[in-house]
Parts: sequence; structure tokens; C-alpha cells
Amino acid sequence: MKEQINKIFNNENNQITIILTISMMLILIFKEFISTYISSIVTLIPSVVVAVWFAVSFLKGKIKIKLYDVFFALMLVVGTISGLLHHQKLIAIIYQIKALGIYYLLFMIIRSIPFKAEQIKKMLHILNGITIVLVIFSIIEVIFQKNYLFPSQWAGEIVYADNFIRAYSLICNPNVYAFFLLFVLLYNYRFGNANFSIKNIMLYTLIFTGVFLSISRSALICFIGIITLYILKNLKDIFQKKATWNNFKLISIVGICCLVLTLGSYKTNALYRSNIDDEKSPVVDKDDDKKPTGPNMQDMVNGETFFSRLLAMCNSEFLTASLQNGRLAIVNYGIDRMKNDVLIGTGFSSFLTASNFLNPDEEAKKRGLEYADNQYIAILVESGLLGFIFIGIAFILLLKEQWKKKKMISIISSLIFAFFGLFINVLEVQLIAYIYFLFIACDREELCNEI
Repeated sequence: MKEQINKIFNNENNQITIILTISMMLILIFKEFISTYISSIVTLIPSVVVAVWFAVSFLKGKIKIKLYDVFFALMLVVGTISGLLHHQKLIAIIYQIKALGIYYLLFMIIRSIPFKAEQIKKMLHILNGITIVLVIFSIIEVIFQKNYLFPSQWAGEIVYADNFIRAYSLICNPNVYAFFLLFVLLYNYRFGNANFSIKNIMLYTLIFTGVFLSISRSALICFIGIITLYILKNLKDIFQKKATWNNFKLISIVGICCLVLTLGSYKTNALYRSNIDDEKSPVVDKDDDKKPTGPNMQDMVNGETFFSRLLAMCNSEFLTASLQNGRLAIVNYGIDRMKNDVLIGTGFSSFLTASNFLNPDEEAKKRGLEYADNQYIAILVESGLLGFIFIGIAFILLLKEQWKKKKMISIISSLIFAFFGLFINVLEVQLIAYIYFLFIACDREELCNEI
């Protein structure tokens, strides 16, 4: 027993590394749940662990600096200098540096750790187990319209009916939930297998269903792209007599099962809604006159469907609303702010980013703008053209390395990450940054060959 404990503390076979990696993953996945029912202090643990871990690894000479690391750091330097020159609060600048860079440090740590195939598979099994729980929870959430299991506090914070019908799951954000599921799919394809089996049919059906229940338009675009690439790849393999029809059988059966499960969830939800009284409908915060409450919310939700949300973006009202206080309004506001200092921006914490609570933007509040939800405009405003160019070069160099090493799945994951940056601050949302950087750090040919 003593010998086993010593092995763990000496990090033989990367045991401490695996424990830390899995523990941080669990905290980040259930971050909102932990914040609501335990303490938000617990959710700071991953950031502290990564910072200490990086410092120790760097001092021991285990961190190898690459050229794209330098350009990423230069973006942070520009934003920091700009923040100081524009008299932003120091604590807010530090917080923003942490928000943008903490899981990039994890990437620098993990990519040089000699993992073994069985260790990656162990992490994958845990990831799949968590995914099954999240998707089953989201199915129950959709069917019973967030009345059962789903925290009432979370339901009360949902303002719009077209968001209320979406699956938030325990991640408490439909877009982040969808991004997470897309990467679970990529993890399984890269580190697991896509063979025809009952286990894979069940797992992939749940993943696909979760993505559809989130009704995340950006995720669905990426999802369709991934499936299209998978089909094209297998078509090529079939013509070259390298594959069987089992791959198409898998995707066909999963597609049918997903369709049945998704439509079944919404059909059951419709039956449930028709049988509940208005008094039992979810109640949104009554103190805010802008938020629909009680029967009003119920009526609005009854008018929303899976397809109405998808087609809403084709409506002229969608464009008008977006220009008033949506994503397009934020882009316009960001461009106006950027004019104050085009070259180096207005500094970290000056825009609608993670650190904004430490340095509130009163003008944005007056306009009803809360969060950037666009990583590109956030970087442009806070670090200017110079910072934007630096991070652009860093990303291109990273893609170049992935292309050189023929890491096609990593390239796809990087493109998905970049695409989501149009709708989410991907570097600041901890779970997104964590799951992406962990994936590209672990994607090595030698590991995948062993698996």
C-alpha cells in the first residue's frame, strides 16, 4: 500500500497527471451546479492547479516553447500594456489575462507529457460516462419543460422563450453544452473507435440527440460538416476497398435513432404542456418587468418549436433584434470602441469580456449589452489590430504544425473552435478552452496507433 502511494506521489505512470486532469474536467463540466449548490470558490481550483502546475513544470525545464506560444503571449502583452496605458483596473487586467490564457498553459503542459494509450482510454471512458448523464438529464429537462430536476434558479434566469425550449443540461448553457458534445464525438472518433457495435450506436445516438436538443445553430452547422466529412471519407475508403458498409450502417442507424429520440422528446413535451395548468408553468423572475412571467412565458414557450428557432434567423425581426441589443449590436459597439485606439486597443477588461464585472461598462449597460459573445471583436477592442494580428499568426502556425503532422482531426477541432469564436468567447469560457486544448495536446500519432 505504501509503495502504491509513493508511486502516485512520484507521479509514476502519470497517475497524478490523470487525477488532476479528470478532477479539473469534472469541476468545469459541473461548474454552474457547483456554484449554485456548493460554492463558486470551488470552481477556481482548476485555474489555481494549472497555474501552479505550469510554474513547477517551467522551473523543472519541462515546458518547450514553440513559436505560436510566443505570438499568443505577445497578444497578452499588448492587451496588458494597453490596459495600463488606458488606466484600466490592474486587478481586472490580471483577471482577463487569466481568463484568456490559463488553459493555453494547460496545453503547453499536457503536450509534452508522455501519456500511454490506456490512460487516454481511461479518460475517454469517464468522459463518455459523464456525457451519458448530461444527455439523459437534458432529455428529461426538455420533456418536462425544466420543471423536474432542472434547478428553478437557472430556469428563472432564462429570459427568451426560444431559449427556454433548448437543452441546457447541467452545463447550464446550450451553446457550451453543444460544443462539449461535438468534442466528445471527436474524442471518441480519434481515441476510441467508430466501429459498428451496440455500444457505439447507443453512445453516438445520445451525443447526436444532445446536440439537436440544444438547438445550437452554430453547433448544428459544425455537426453537419463533421458528418459530411465522415461520409465522404468512408465513400473514398469503400471505393478503394479499405472499408465495409458497417460505417454507413452505423451512421444510418444512429441517425434514425437520434431522429426518433429527438422528435419523441418534443412530442412528449407537447403532451406534457397540454396537461399542465398555467400555475405550474415555469416562473421567471417577477421583479424584472422585461422578463415574461407565469402564463405569459407559458404561452410564449407553447409557440416555440425546434424548427421555429432554426428558421428565426431568416426572419427580418431576427436581424432587427440583433442590431438593437444582440450580437450585431455588440459588433457595432465594439467597432465604435475600437476607434479610440485602433493599434493597441483600449486594454484588457475595457470591453464586454470575462473581467467586465470588475470594470463595468456603463455605456454598454445603457444599451442593454451584457457580454461580447464574439471572441474576435473582444480581442480587437481590447488589444487592437496588433493583438489581433499576433493571435491570428499564432493560430495559423498552430494549424500549420497540425497539417505538417497530418493531424486532420485536430485541424477540424481547431476550425470548429475558431468558428464558435464568432458566437462565444471561446478562450474565456473555461470548459470550451479546456476541452479543446486538452484534445489537441493529446492528439499524437503514436498514441492513436497504440489505441
